[in-house]
Amino acid sequence: MQKTRILGIDFGLKRIGVAISDSDCKIALPRDPIENNGYDGVLEEIASICDENLIKAIVLGYPVGFKGERTNIIEKVDDFCARLKDELNITVILEDERYTTVQAHKYMNDAGIRKSRKQGLKDSISATIFLQVYLDKLNAELN
Repeated sequence: MQKTRILGIDFGLKRIGVAISDSDCKIALPRDPIENNGYDGVLEEIASICDENLIKAIVLGYPVGFKGERTNIIEKVDDFCARLKDELNITVILEDERYTTVQAHKYMNDAGIRKSRKQGLKDSISATIFLQVYLDKLNAELN
């Protein structure tokens, strides 16, 4: 019997960052981001990732402001969340993504990643960060 995984998604107007857990749901790993060319294509790609990797839930980054206030993109994330739930029939968990972009930039700088590669990686690294936070909380609850 294969183990299921959890998918992390960092919604963006240009790119969707993607991360996936290992089969034990302990470690988050980045995947290539998805270009956001409209919901239909994005949902199709996410559905394919879910099918190929036995995804049991999606952790979607929730972009609240630094003080917890609503941001301009929250309505789009709420709409995207509803579409994920409806069209993929999957559990979607919202996870605070505050500071993940800052952390992603720090990680890329520390790793010596070239500026030309940073833009594409930033979203998936952000998704990896908040998915790892979620996995750590999940595993702490189980122990």
